[in-house]
Amino acid sequence: MQPLTIRSEWSTPAAGLAGRAFDHHLTEYARWLTTAGAEPRLAIVLCAGPGARDRFIAGLDFDRVDVVRAPATPARPLHPKLLAHQGDHFNTLLYVIDGFENGDPAELFAALNGRAGVLTGVATWVAIVVESLEALCALYTKAPRLAAEAKRRVLVVGAPPAPVAPAPEALRDRWLRDNRLAEQIFHHVATSDTPPSPLDYGRLVRSGYVDATLGAKQHPERQRLGALWQAGPDGPLPFPAAQAGRTAAIEALRRLGDRL
Repeated sequence: MQPLTIRSEWSTPAAGLAGRAFDHHLTEYARWLTTAGAEPRLAIVLCAGPGARDRFIAGLDFDRVDVVRAPATPARPLHPKLLAHQGDHFNTLLYVIDGFENGDPAELFAALNGRAGVLTGVATWVAIVVESLEALCALYTKAPRLAAEAKRRVLVVGAPPAPVAPAPEALRDRWLRDNRLAEQIFHHVATSDTPPSPLDYGRLVRSGYVDATLGAKQHPERQRLGALWQAGPDGPLPFPAAQAGRTAAIEALRRLGDRL
């Protein structure tokens, strides 16, 4: 039996792991942008926790990527700079659309969905920044075209956010069915006071961001899984076996079986 936490290069505990994971994800995003040619590049950037959005924007200091802030507001969902954009093969402008937490995200996303053609135009680079689970749900329910036409997801996990209620089951089933890993990890991080499943936690570990959640107030079973991860695949059980809930017990048994 293979432990769920040793299936990628990010699974072994190491100092600064979340920072290195962020650099990796952002570098891959920049590489995707700068090989676009005249193709549109629409991405959804999921920023979980305080400081995640600022870290994403500050990290976009790449050659051949010129960041243009184009926040959505109730009075002006689509920024004039983006409306005036005329892309060509030499385009280097990345329009960053955020601000969905400053108004009703459902109204903002409904308005943007009606102008989806602008966001997917020739040689147009757009990053839609989502900072809350409420906004992510609004994106999928009010802007289905944008959700469908986005060709890239970028996940940034900063300081753990305050926990919120889970998304509707229908949306969670959709993310699972469509293999939307970034959305599922974002949901897992946002609902930190709910019990984790082995699959949820395994996804978080393989994203490289697991150590960003350590030490935060969260469901006790998540705390035990974090302690297991910190102990490493060959480390001792870091809590009494009687305290292990279902998910931590499964992981502990997998590790034991792997050693036999």
